Amino acid sequence: MSQGQKFIVTLLSLCVISFSSFATDTTGIYFVPDTSENVVQEEVEPQTTETEFSAAGFGPASMSNITSRDLAYSFFVARFWDVNPNAAIRVSADATTDFQNSLLASLNLGLNLFPFQDEIAPYAAAEFGFGYGRESNSNLFGFNTGAGIGVILFRSASIQMLIEGKVNLLFDSFENSFPTVYTARVGILY
Repeated sequence: MSQGQKFIVTLLSLCVISFSSFATDTTGIYFVPDTSENVVQEEVEPQTTETEFSAAGFGPASMSNITSRDLAYSFFVARFWDVNPNAAIRVSADATTDFQNSLLASLNLGLNLFPFQDEIAPYAAAEFGFGYGRESNSNLFGFNTGAGIGVILFRSASIQMLIEGKVNLLFDSFENSFPTVYTARVGILY
């Protein structure tokens, strides 16, 4: 296993362990006080809708401004928090490699904006974070930014599907050009 592949496995393992430690207790029971003369209280179950999800996925990718084979592969793990029906905050760890010479990895904080509140919910995403690039014998560390569009299917369900196209750019350069990743990927939110 090459050094780049070990880095990807380590990064993904740490992210899965970190994201799996988040848990939400939505089983609370609330009591509504009776305002009539009877002192009997009723149990009312709260309406619950999931507001946070973990995610994992993969897909094909293309790398530019970096020595790479024709086809690369992108993997990600993420955590999403719905802050309102039209926006979600995302923390994601991405890794893209050709399993030969090149690796681009990043840890990002971002935002998904949903123009519609439907079961099939298209969105636009933007993110910013830190990135790492490896090309043959060169290593880079720098800021990373990304943008994408996608759709989340079954948005009100407890398990959802994500289809996303995304571009990531690392703000450090191999020979005066910024490494860029173009990905098309699918994922599961759970």
